[in-house]
Amino acid sequence: MASDHVGFAGRARELDRLDELLSAAERGASRTALVTGEAGIGKSTLVEQAAARATERGHRVLVGRCLPVQGIVYDAFVDALGGVAEELGVDRLGELAGLPRGVLRAVVPGAQPFVAGDPVSPVGPGAQARLFDGVGRLLRRLADPAPVLLVVDDLHWAHPTTLELFCVLSQRLAGRRVTLVGTERQPGPALERHLAPLLSETSRGDHVDRLHLVGLSEDEVARQLSDLTGEEPSRAVVRSVLERSEGNPLFVRELAGQDARTPAEVPHRLRDLFETTLLSLPEETQHLVRLCAAAGRRVHHLLLCRAFDLAPQTVADRLRPAIRAQILVADADGVSYGFRHVLLAETAADALLPGESQTVHARLAVALEGEPALASTAPAAELAHHWGLAGEPDRALVWSIAAAEEADASHALDAALVHLDRAVELWDHVPDAPRLVGRPRWRVLSWQGSMANLAGRNGRAIGLLERAVEEHGHDPEGTAAELGALYSRLTICLGTVVPHAEETLAASRRALELLPEDPPSAARAEALASAAHLHLRIDGGVARDLSREAAEVAGAVGARALEARARTVLGMSLASLGDLDGGLASIDEAQDLGGRHELHEETARSAMYRSQILVRSGRLEEGAAVALEGVRCAREGGVFSKWGSGIAGNAASALFLAGRWDDAAKQIIEVDGDTGGTAWLYTLHARLLGFRGHPDEASRALRMAREHHGEDDPRYPVVAASLALLVDDPDSAAQALSAWRSLVEVSHDATANELCALALRAAVDRSSRQPAEETRRVVDELSAAVRTRPRGALVHAAAWGAMARAEASRLERAGPDPWRVAADAWRRVDGWWHARSYCLARLGEAHALTGDPGPARAAFTEAASIAEELGSPPLHELALRLARTHRVVLAGHSTPVTGPESLTVREHEVLRLIAAGHTNRRIARDLEISEKTVSVHVSNVLRKLEVGSRTEAAGVAYREGLVAGS
Repeated sequence: MASDHVGFAGRARELDRLDELLSAAERGASRTALVTGEAGIGKSTLVEQAAARATERGHRVLVGRCLPVQGIVYDAFVDALGGVAEELGVDRLGELAGLPRGVLRAVVPGAQPFVAGDPVSPVGPGAQARLFDGVGRLLRRLADPAPVLLVVDDLHWAHPTTLELFCVLSQRLAGRRVTLVGTERQPGPALERHLAPLLSETSRGDHVDRLHLVGLSEDEVARQLSDLTGEEPSRAVVRSVLERSEGNPLFVRELAGQDARTPAEVPHRLRDLFETTLLSLPEETQHLVRLCAAAGRRVHHLLLCRAFDLAPQTVADRLRPAIRAQILVADADGVSYGFRHVLLAETAADALLPGESQTVHARLAVALEGEPALASTAPAAELAHHWGLAGEPDRALVWSIAAAEEADASHALDAALVHLDRAVELWDHVPDAPRLVGRPRWRVLSWQGSMANLAGRNGRAIGLLERAVEEHGHDPEGTAAELGALYSRLTICLGTVVPHAEETLAASRRALELLPEDPPSAARAEALASAAHLHLRIDGGVARDLSREAAEVAGAVGARALEARARTVLGMSLASLGDLDGGLASIDEAQDLGGRHELHEETARSAMYRSQILVRSGRLEEGAAVALEGVRCAREGGVFSKWGSGIAGNAASALFLAGRWDDAAKQIIEVDGDTGGTAWLYTLHARLLGFRGHPDEASRALRMAREHHGEDDPRYPVVAASLALLVDDPDSAAQALSAWRSLVEVSHDATANELCALALRAAVDRSSRQPAEETRRVVDELSAAVRTRPRGALVHAAAWGAMARAEASRLERAGPDPWRVAADAWRRVDGWWHARSYCLARLGEAHALTGDPGPARAAFTEAASIAEELGSPPLHELALRLARTHRVVLAGHSTPVTGPESLTVREHEVLRLIAAGHTNRRIARDLEISEKTVSVHVSNVLRKLEVGSRTEAAGVAYREGLVAGS
C-alpha cells in the first residue's frame, strides 16, 4: 500500500530555482515565481518543499489557498495572514499595514467582523488602492527581521480582485525581501481569459519567473513508486503506470495505491481510480467526506458538528480513515479540514444525489447563519452560495445582497458585482423581494451600475442604469432628485463610451433639470461636472462655466473627489480657450486634492488630461513623461482597469509624435475595461502598425477599436483614412471620411484640419477617375472648412491647415509655394515627423513638376531620411516612388523602377492574392478596398514585374520567394 505521504520525485531544477529566489530575497532582490501545470502535476507539492526549505533558512512562510466558491475575494490572503493575526494581534497588524480596522478587515476579517445590514462606507478604486498599499506595507515590514515567503495556491480559482492584488504586490515587492510564489493550472482558453491580468504581468515584468511543470520521466516515476510502496517496482509496472498517468505524480500515487503488481492490474480510467479510492473507505467516512465536499474545499470541524448534529469526537473518528488515506488533510489552523486535491473534492461532491445535495446545503446554511465565524472566509458569500444550491431563492437573495455589502466593505468591486448579478437574477423568483431586502429593485440596479462603472465596465453600467431609470418610473415613492442622480450617473457612463451622441447630451440635460440648485448637493456637482466634460468639444466657454460652478458646489458640500474632477475639466476647458497656463494650474489643483485625500482615480484623471494638454501644445517629451508617470500611478493605485488605457494612449500618442515609435509600441497593450481610452489605444495601435508597413495588422487593430465604440471618436475615421492612403487606396479613404461635415463640427481645430487635409488628398488622388466638376466642388467645400485661425494651444493645427491648403493646390498644380509653406509650418513644430516626411515628399514632387531638380532632390532626400529613421516603409516608398516618377536620382537611396523591390506594401499583398488565384472581386473583399483600386494595383504589379498576365506574375512571385510555398 501507499505510505501516508506522496513520494516527491524529480523537480530538482525547479526546486533549485526556488532556492535561488529565496537567496535573492535574503539579499533584498526578491522576485515572483509562477508554478504552472495541469491538475495533479505536483505544483503544491513542489511549493511545500520550497516552503520547508524557506522555514529552515529562517524565512517567515505565509501560505494561502484560493477557493472555488463564486464571489469570495481575498480568500488566499485571509488564509495566509490568519496565523500572523493570531501571533501579533489585530492592532499590531493594523499598525504595520498603516490601515484602520474597517479597511484591514478585507484581509483580516477579525479586525472588524462584518454584520449584515451594517452601514457600508462608500468604496471605489481609491479605497481598494489603500488596501493594496497597506498589504504591501505590511509584508515589507514583516520582512524587516527575516525574509518572507508568501505562497498563493490555486490562482486559477482566484477572484479577479485577488489576482489584481497578487499582481500589484508582485510589482511593488520586486527587489525587496518578500518572495511571492503562485500556483496555477495550465491555462485553456477560458482560464486564459480569467488569468489575463496575471499572464500580462508575467509577460511584461522581468521580475517574474515562470516554472512550468511537465510529467515525470520513467526513472522519476520509478523512484516515486518505490517511495510510495516501499519496494522496487518492475519495469513493466513502471511503464504501465507511466502510460496511464502520463507522468502526473498525483495519478502515479493513486495508481500505486491499487496494489498493482502487473500491467493488467492497473486501472484504465483515472475517474474510476478516484472513485475506487473513496469507496475503499468505511461507509460512514464516505458519507462525511461527501458532506465535506458540499461544504467546500475547506471546512471547519465545528461546522460539520453543527450542521449534521454530530459530536466533535464522532467527526474526528469518522474522518480519520480519510486523513490516513490522504483524501483529506488537517489544516495548519488545527480546526479545519481540506481536500488534498480538488479532483478528489469534485469526485466526492458528484456522489451526492440532487435531493440529498439540496438538504445538505440547507443544513450547512442554517449552521452558518447560527455561527458565521465557521465560514472559510466571507460568511455572507458562503451563505448565498449554500442557500442558492439548497433551492431557497428568497434566502439566497437576502444573502446575495448581504454578500455584495460584504464585498463592498472589502473594496472588492468585481465580487460585489457577482453577488448583485445573482440578486437581480433571483428577484423575479421571490414574490416579496423589495420587503425582504429593504429596497426596490431600481436601487439594486443603480448600485450594480455604479459598481460596474467603477470597475471600468461602462457598457454594462449603461444597460443597468437605463433599467434603473425605467424601473424608477414605476416606483410611487421615487423622487425627482433620485431620478436626477440616476441620469447623472448614466451621463458619466455614456460620456465615456459615446460622448457626442444626442442620448448622452439628453441624459445630461435631464439630470440638471431634476437636481435642484438649492440646497447645494454632491449629486448636482456631479451632474454639472459631467455636463462640462461633454461640452469640452462642443463649446469651451460653456464647459468652463459649468466646471467652475461644479467645483464651487463640490467644495461647498465637501465632496473632494468631485471638486478635483471639476477642476480637471476646468483646466481642459481653459486650455481649449487658449489659457494654457490657467488650464495647467487648475489641473495642478486637482492633482493636489487627489494627493492630499488619496483620491487615486482623480490623480489618474488629472495625469491623463494634463498629458493631453501638453501634447496638444507641442510639449511632447513633457507630455510623455507625465503620461508614463500616470500609468505607473494608475497601476499602483488600483485604477488601471478604468484609466490605464486612456493614460497609456496619451503616452503612446506623445511618443509616436515624437518619433519614438518603439517606446510607443510598449505602451500599446491590451487592458481590462471597456472605456473610451481602450478604443483610442487600439486606434493608435492601428496608426503605428500602418506607418510601420503592416496593413493587415493595422486593419485588425481598427476592428478592435470599432468593437470598443472607436467610431464614435472623430479621430477614428482620420486614422482609418490615413491608413488607406498609406496603401494607395484613396477610395477607401474618401469612404472613411464621407461624414466629414459632421465630424468637423465635433472636432477641435487640429483634428478638423487634419481631417480636411486627408480628405483633400483623397479627393485629388481620385480626380482622374471622377467628374471634374464633382472633384472641384468637394475640394472647394473642404478648403472652406479648414480653420485658418486655430484657437488655444494646438500648435499643430496651423500646420495641418497649411497642409490642407497645399493638398488642394495639387488640383491646379500651383507649384511648390503651398508645400514650402506647409513644410515650414511643420519645421516650427517639435515632432509630427510622419507628417513632415509626407509634406517634404510632396514638396519634392512640386519642385520636380516645375522642372527644378535641385530643390526636388533635397526635399525627396530629407523626406526619405526621416522615413528611414522612423522605420516607416510606406513613407519611405512614397518619397522614392515620387522621385522615381520624376526621374530624380537620390544619393544613398535605392530607387528601383521595376522588379520585386519596386513593389509597395499593398502591391505585395495584391501579388500574394494573385498567386493564390483570386479574382479582383475576391481581392477587394479580402483587403477591404474597392475593385477599382484593386485594378490599379494589379496593373502596377504587372508593369513593375514586366509581365503580361496574372499567371506570369504568380510565376515570378513563387520563383522569387515573394509568397509562401516557394
